[in-house]
Amino acid sequence: MKTGCAFFSLILMCSTSVCYADSFQDMITSILAQDGLLKSESLSIEASREELVPKSFVHLPEVTTSASTSKLHAGSKTQTSSNISLSASAVVFNGGHDSLVRDVAKKRTQKLDLEESKKILDRTATVAQDLIEYVSKSRSLIEREKWLKSRRSILENAEIRFNKGLLAGEEWIRLKIDFDNAQNEFEQSKLDLNIISGRYQMDTKQLDQLSWPWLHLLSDKTASSLNSFATVSSSLDTRIDEVSREASSLAIKAERRRYFPEFSLSAGISRNFNEDNLPSDIQKSTTLAVSLPLFSRFQTESQINSLIKQQASEKSRAEYQSSENKRTVEFVIQDIKRLRDRLNKDKGISKLARDVMEKSRERFLQGKISANDFNSDESRYINLYDSWLKDMESLHKDFIVFCKNTSTDIFACVESVK
Repeated sequence: MKTGCAFFSLILMCSTSVCYADSFQDMITSILAQDGLLKSESLSIEASREELVPKSFVHLPEVTTSASTSKLHAGSKTQTSSNISLSASAVVFNGGHDSLVRDVAKKRTQKLDLEESKKILDRTATVAQDLIEYVSKSRSLIEREKWLKSRRSILENAEIRFNKGLLAGEEWIRLKIDFDNAQNEFEQSKLDLNIISGRYQMDTKQLDQLSWPWLHLLSDKTASSLNSFATVSSSLDTRIDEVSREASSLAIKAERRRYFPEFSLSAGISRNFNEDNLPSDIQKSTTLAVSLPLFSRFQTESQINSLIKQQASEKSRAEYQSSENKRTVEFVIQDIKRLRDRLNKDKGISKLARDVMEKSRERFLQGKISANDFNSDESRYINLYDSWLKDMESLHKDFIVFCKNTSTDIFACVESVK
């Protein structure tokens, strides 16, 4: 009997009170080890495991003991007698039904183990995507803080020039509005980060140490590595469906064995005591019984038909799920390749746009260009950088989806496609 579950092994990786993380994987492990939702789901699965335990021991004999006391009143006389007994019974033969029931219990326990691993995998993917989003938003916040400082200095310079009549009122108002917008965007970015950190009750200082974890995805070899891994790997969904169908097949066989005769053997020992507590001779009994089901009001037939239809449904669902997983993986691989090519190309363009923006800033402070010209160059760089961050975030999230649909462990998947 299984006495632990996969979730609680996560807890052993860190303290029950504080868990410090030095890497992206460590951070996820620490979050999962303290995750209330995952703990609740794991306990629910553990309860389902316990329900299957008796079926694993159905082949063992049943042993019972009993004791009784009775009084017989006849007129003014009362007779007291007592009895104590011990009995055991076991099924000798029932066509292998009990053996198949044990096999079904083993398969269903195996399915529960896989389902628990699937819940951990799904939760890992969710946490990983949230942390990737945090990395993206934290990088955006850093840049927006720089832009806000730049805007403040621009605004101070513009105010001086406006007071001296060297800057048109329209341009001054436009710069003031742009500064307010930049400040609002900066505050919103901080709020977005606090939402993610609050979701997992993590310190933002610790989360701020995170960086892009899988930069090897920018390599030209990524697509071929992903294709190779997808060819030889299998998802947890596939394994769960396989085990589920095997359990259904065994359950059908077990039900059909109910048509077989059942031979059972029972033995007992008992002793009576009279009113003076004097024991009688020990009584022993042995019984061999045989039973053959003739009519069960179609319960067995109905159960067999139900299991057959359930098995067909599981097969159809497994085929659909397999097809969907395959399409998802194919799409994700293509999207990773597209994002990789665009990121590698846009990196140089973003650097060029940043240089242009810095030069425009200097020229504006020198009074050589208008505020509109500077805003145009700055907006171009901001939009390019935001787009680059969004693509990098999407690249990592696509990879998480790929690993979720092709592997049983996201970080094992990461190591396999490096």
